[in-house]
Amino acid sequence: MELKTKKKVFNNWEAVVAISVVALFVLFGVVNLIVTGWYQNDVKLSQVFNKGMKYDFIRGWTAFVIQDGYEGVVTFIFPMIFVILEALFLYMRKVRPHGWFAHHASNAWPYMTLASLWTVGIVIEDIFIFLGDTGFGWGYNVEFQTGWRFMIPAFCVSLVIQLTYLWLATYFVHYRLAKRDDFLEAEYWKRACVALIFIGYIYIPVLVFKPGFGRQYYYNITWGDILKRIQTEDPDRFNHYMNQTKYNYGFNPTDAKLEGNSLMNGFDYGFWNGETSKNKFIFNAPMDANFAWWKPYGWFAFGKPSLPASSLAVEKAFPSGHMGAAFGMVATCYIFANKGSRQKAYRIGKRIGFVIGVLYCLEMMFALQVSLSHWWSDIAWTCFWLGPAWYFSWLTVHAVVRDLFPKWNHYFVSTEKWHSPDGKRELEKRKETILASYYGETKKRK
Repeated sequence: MELKTKKKVFNNWEAVVAISVVALFVLFGVVNLIVTGWYQNDVKLSQVFNKGMKYDFIRGWTAFVIQDGYEGVVTFIFPMIFVILEALFLYMRKVRPHGWFAHHASNAWPYMTLASLWTVGIVIEDIFIFLGDTGFGWGYNVEFQTGWRFMIPAFCVSLVIQLTYLWLATYFVHYRLAKRDDFLEAEYWKRACVALIFIGYIYIPVLVFKPGFGRQYYYNITWGDILKRIQTEDPDRFNHYMNQTKYNYGFNPTDAKLEGNSLMNGFDYGFWNGETSKNKFIFNAPMDANFAWWKPYGWFAFGKPSLPASSLAVEKAFPSGHMGAAFGMVATCYIFANKGSRQKAYRIGKRIGFVIGVLYCLEMMFALQVSLSHWWSDIAWTCFWLGPAWYFSWLTVHAVVRDLFPKWNHYFVSTEKWHSPDGKRELEKRKETILASYYGETKKRK
């Protein structure tokens, strides 16, 4: 018994490592949420990390990594949907061998259509991102504090990797994975459900908290300083921003008594007070404002934030959706690799992939902070939520399968057994066993 227990523990050490890594991310999130609960600590962390943006390599690197957070998770969601659809089609072909699915479900056109629409849409969106005008003229993005020479190569490389994965995964699911005899028995569909529900649980708080808290990004808080630097380094970009009113990144105090105020930050008061057709959102946030992660300025504040609504830049920083995307992509790969081949080469590759996944999450974390795309506390909250999201997704899928699918599970056996005499007997036996377990009674075969 002792030897058997040791062997079981040894075989499960990879799961222990994975759970430990998740626990470390959760612990990191909790500790840093406490530390950054004092707003000045969050500000100091942003100031320290942002010093890295003075290096050209760091600017290009952050543009590449953050691009993955924009669209990368969707390229992982599509194949999971395809796995579930393939399982559904295969099930329908079994229960209705002469029905519509038996003659039409093998077509690849639905997958190709969805993948093609996403490819075209995301290419068009990316062209706008690195060639469009977001307030400073054609081909300049203030978030990365850089122009074409870094953004275009970084975005293009990231996009090629994403789309290559999407098309290869689409091909593999339809033409390889779904053709396996154990496709239903191995429960790939269940793993796909866990992955999709996990991504959903990760993003639900993001979608609710972002407008609820209405938190400003760090570059909104210090926009006056950033704009002064742009005025020195690139006067044409500065003039373009000042002479347009569509994009407003800074603050526009409503108090007319600004002359001599530190908020002016060297800007001409007469210009601000007299030119109604020019951009007035050019200031730092008020010095007494508190933008801590726990303080709401959105609809959680019930319409009564401590700053006038007209002076707030429209941003939603808290929490980080990019970190959620990184966790979602890595978790999807882990879920599908966790029950694969037992061959030594596969196991080694899986472990290397796990390490790469953890490093990718850490890379996303620091890229977001260095580029001021997020506060440290935004990232910390998503790290904390990783643990509950993982547990709830696993619990949801297993509870639903246990309570709603017991009458269907007898079909989820190797397809090569379906039409053989032995296979039919196996199906009946499995069906009775599952029903007996479900209803809490023993059913005897006649």
